Amino acid sequence: MKALLLVIAIAGCSKAKQSESEQQIAPPNPVVVPGADAAEEPGPEPSSKAAARDDKPLAKHDDKPSKATEKRDDKAVAKHDDKPARAPGDEIPPSLFEPPPPVATEPTPPPPAIDHGGKPPMPDKAPDKSPAPPPVATEPLPRTGKPKLVAMANSSLCVTTGTAAIGARVEKAAMRFVAKGSEGDAAAMTFTFQGETATVKKLASGQDRRQLGLKLRAENGCNLIYVMWRLDPKPKLDISVKSNPGAKDHKGCGAGGYTKVKPTKSSPLPTLVVGTRYTLRAEIVDDELTVTVDDKLAWKGTLPESARALRGPAGIRSDNLAFDLESFSAPSASVALGNAKCVAEDGD
Repeated sequence: MKALLLVIAIAGCSKAKQSESEQQIAPPNPVVVPGADAAEEPGPEPSSKAAARDDKPLAKHDDKPSKATEKRDDKAVAKHDDKPARAPGDEIPPSLFEPPPPVATEPTPPPPAIDHGGKPPMPDKAPDKSPAPPPVATEPLPRTGKPKLVAMANSSLCVTTGTAAIGARVEKAAMRFVAKGSEGDAAAMTFTFQGETATVKKLASGQDRRQLGLKLRAENGCNLIYVMWRLDPKPKLDISVKSNPGAKDHKGCGAGGYTKVKPTKSSPLPTLVVGTRYTLRAEIVDDELTVTVDDKLAWKGTLPESARALRGPAGIRSDNLAFDLESFSAPSASVALGNAKCVAEDGD
């Protein structure tokens, strides 16, 4: 019995010492977290198997964090390492993060001209060596010298009405021709008069007319100068300018566009006698027209301004008179004048 009481006393002393040691280790003022009482309530003791399962995941995940967590942590570290934490109210205004606006600059001035020492600068490319287009024939300049006449050959005649040839008789009631390759500022015809034609033809105006003469600057049948030796109603020289800009043939102008030119000087004409030779000559110098018959002055006057715009060859016209054409002369032209083609037409 004494031995049992001794054992109980020893056990009581051991518990008392253990309680004192626990009281010394425990903190004097423990921190109480709200809601922690329920979490710290002791529950049923887990079994040994459950404890083993709980130890394994703790042992697996406590030492090695997941790769996703490492990547997120690395990004967070990389993102915030360069930017120190700011205290509240120490924020940088957003305008300091924005790029500065572009600064307006003046345009760059052109480079200064290079002095080539009085010599022209070298071209960037080779100059165009293609020939320049020929000048367009416009209003002819007034002739300042006496034109030189050249005898025309039959091959140069462009007969537009009737028939004609140098050295042959003209017997048609109406005849018109120009000499290709001639210049229309002057012309001369030598002929032997043979009287009236066997048939008579009225003009487009309806008049009966007996005449023969020269065509100057005959651009076409609508634009030219006439120097006509007329017998009706009495012998005289009749000078007229026919001007119809834009018209090219009798259909386009008819008998219109005539301007009569009055002489400043004139002389009586010889009477036309059958079988007699005559020479009719006309020339334009400046704006003045001079006409001679057998080298004697017969008519002189100033042409109107409309005559300056005419440019064409020389030729002959006749109505209801027969004659032997012995020669026809005109200045030689460097370029073809008037209509490029020889086109027949029936008109004035």
